[in-house]
Amino acid sequence: MADPLVATYSIAACDLEARQWGVAVQSKFLAVGSVVPWAEPEVGAIATQAYANPSYGPNGLALLREGLNASAVVDRLTSEDEVRRHVTDFNERVVAARYRLPEGPPLVTMPREVDATVEAWRARRTARIAEQRRKAREALAQERATPSPKRRWWRRRG
Repeated sequence: MADPLVATYSIAACDLEARQWGVAVQSKFLAVGSVVPWAEPEVGAIATQAYANPSYGPNGLALLREGLNASAVVDRLTSEDEVRRHVTDFNERVVAARYRLPEGPPLVTMPREVDATVEAWRARRTARIAEQRRKAREALAQERATPSPKRRWWRRRG
């Protein structure tokens, strides 16, 4: 007889008309409900999964509050290695979900091409950095172009 399948699974759902969100988790780990599911009214719900980093929930809700999509979340990751790990983990979960019996609505996403995702991340990051530098140069030029009021030495403030 085969060993029973032991896994963690989560579900996050919303009813936009009723403006209600929900999230639930099942796992072999005790008290996982205090680390994995995160929800906030009018924002959304997140399930961070097993071996969760407790900062993912609040940080993910903050990103949802800003209205970011999946690509924007990947943009927030700081290194190429982090992006590769994130996309590889996503792909493994998608493939694993395809081999299980459906427990809810069908899975409609496909694995992502890691190198293409990293390349797109790199291009967006380069453009974002260039835009930040351009804005900084414009602000500096404007600051230099604006004459500062002359003050007598005895009226200068600390």
